[in-house]
Amino acid sequence: MSCGNPHETACTEVLESLIYFIDKEQCSVAEDQIRIHLDQCISCGAERDALELMKVLVARSCCPDPAPSEFRLKITQIIAQIQVEYTEGS
Repeated sequence: MSCGNPHETACTEVLESLIYFIDKEQCSVAEDQIRIHLDQCISCGAERDALELMKVLVARSCCPDPAPSEFRLKITQIIAQIQVEYTEGS
């Protein structure tokens, strides 16, 4: 997804790093670059808002016990594979 407008940091780069940015985890794009981009790009800002809402809704519906480490690893692997497939398909 891209808004079609030129940005210092491409929409695709920001979107690939967005979930890490929201979770305050290390990602391939610097936080400042993501913030600047989100201030300028309505499309990516809307995607951020949707991800943040999804995170709140999931947290609200989940039990307070942390997921087992094997389950978390499996989910992380699935997400990484989806990101690779998405990147290759773009």
